[in-house]
Amino acid sequence: MKIKATNNTPWVFLDWDIKYLVLEGVSYPEDAESFYSPLISELEGKSSKYLSGGGEMGIKIQLDYFNTVSSKMIYRILKIFDKLVDSNKNTKINLVWEIEEDDEELMEAGKDYECMFGNIDFTYKII
Repeated sequence: MKIKATNNTPWVFLDWDIKYLVLEGVSYPEDAESFYSPLISELEGKSSKYLSGGGEMGIKIQLDYFNTVSSKMIYRILKIFDKLVDSNKNTKINLVWEIEEDDEELMEAGKDYECMFGNIDFTYKII
């Protein structure tokens, strides 16, 4: 799945063959629910199929800015993976949270998600 970035939506890349998801850019769509709905449906429908036997999934989130509604969508995405690991301890989710050096607000957002989703391994990368 590939969704091109716009001025207010991120580039989305999901590849089940390499088990990798990327959200990159900015996220403040007018209708976050409709923007993120195809991705969330894809994850809900196929994540257990591709990861039920174990294995690793990589996630990269590099969002320069996201609004409150987008943060709820990110929450829903991460919750899918967290629950998957909870039900299958052989699965590993590695998330790289990329932020600019002085962006304390986005660092705090990443730390908040990390606290909420203990089954996801977070790494912080300063860019």
